[in-house]
Amino acid sequence: MLDFNRPLQTRSGLPVRLLGYNFKNENGPLLIAVTYEDGVERLGWRREDGAYPLKGSSQWDIVYAVKREVVITVEGGMADVARLPTDVEVTIIDYDVDGIEGEDLLEHNGKPCIIHRYGPGEKP
Repeated sequence: MLDFNRPLQTRSGLPVRLLGYNFKNENGPLLIAVTYEDGVERLGWRREDGAYPLKGSSQWDIVYAVKREVVITVEGGMADVARLPTDVEVTIIDYDVDGIEGEDLLEHNGKPCIIHRYGPGEKP
């Protein structure tokens, strides 16, 4: 059985909430809500292992959510981050810090830098 303390999603990446388990249903004991891109939740049934009630792998199978992250290191140039998928977090480590002082300056791998984050984990 899936560990419901971990974030879940469909194999295609849509967020999933477990609404109940141990139901008697021909399609499986798990009642779930899938959040579609328009924000609407739709209900569905899954087998105990999270599989969609068809043979073989399906985009509707329930799997553990995976955080996708991209790290960009900048030395002697610029980085442009645009049009990110909603589930991707980008971290830019910028070592071009000549003339920068104060609390914005951090250290990474023993060198001074500025770190910028974009996406779901973005910090203000």
